[in-house]
Order: sequence, then C-alpha cells, then structure tokens
Amino acid sequence: VVHGNVWGHPDAGRIWDAAFTRLLVDDLGFQPTPLDPRLFFRLELDAPPTMIALIVDDYFITGAGDTAAEVDAKINAKYKTKGARPARDALGLDVDRVLLADGTTAITLSQNRAVQRILEAEDMLDLTRKADSPLPSGFTATRTPAPRSMITARP
Repeated sequence: VVHGNVWGHPDAGRIWDAAFTRLLVDDLGFQPTPLDPRLFFRLELDAPPTMIALIVDDYFITGAGDTAAEVDAKINAKYKTKGARPARDALGLDVDRVLLADGTTAITLSQNRAVQRILEAEDMLDLTRKADSPLPSGFTATRTPAPRSMITARP
C-alpha cells in the first residue's frame, strides 16, 4: 500500500507499479496479459473487454464507455489521479479518432507531430526544393543487372 507521496524515492516507480498492479488485480479483477505485464485486461459480460495500459505513471483505459468510466472512478478514488481522458498522444504517437461513414469510430495512430519537429529542427520544412537524381533519365529498376552503357562513373 502506498502511504503518502513516493515522488523522489529511489524505488518510486517500483512502488507505484506494485501498488497499481495490486489495485487492478486484487480489487478490480484485472489480469496482466502474458506478453506485456503492464497491459491488463478484464473480460466483461455482454461488452468488449476492458483493458488498461500502465505506462510509467500514466494509464490508458479502453472498453465500453460506462465500464471504463467506472474503473477510472475507482482508480481515482484510491489514488486521486488526474483521471482518464481521451488520449491525444502517447509515447510519441498521435492518437486521432475518425468518424467513419457507417457511424462507427476508428482510432488512427501516426507520428505527424514527431516528424514535423524533426523537419523543423533540420530546417527541412521547405519540401518543394528539388534535388538532382543520381540516376540517368529513363532508368528503370529491374531484377537483372543494368547494361554497362547505363552505368557511368560519378565525378
């Protein structure tokens, strides 16, 4: 059991992880997945399973709306967390929700903001710049070696 603030303690991560895992497994009926011990699931009656991913001191919940909200409320009652909210980014990935034509919602993952930051840092935002191609005009890639007449030495 966590008594008080563990911030700054050398084993803070381990203490938090053990306490959160006990809450999920012992109190809320979740089980860790076999391949990732920080990803927990709970089978629900007449609803999709509820899943929780624990990432350092954050967590993500997915499942039926009412069930996920109930689990989040129980976690918040125990540890006074910020509570779950729709993820916008996680571990460098952008998380977007897209409404499909049939009325369902799809979740897409991308790294658009990460790529944007890299392009800005390397002064590569002007993608309209042209670069000479090192291949001769009309070159076609094939599985057979190119004829010697197509291969020229570069200066």
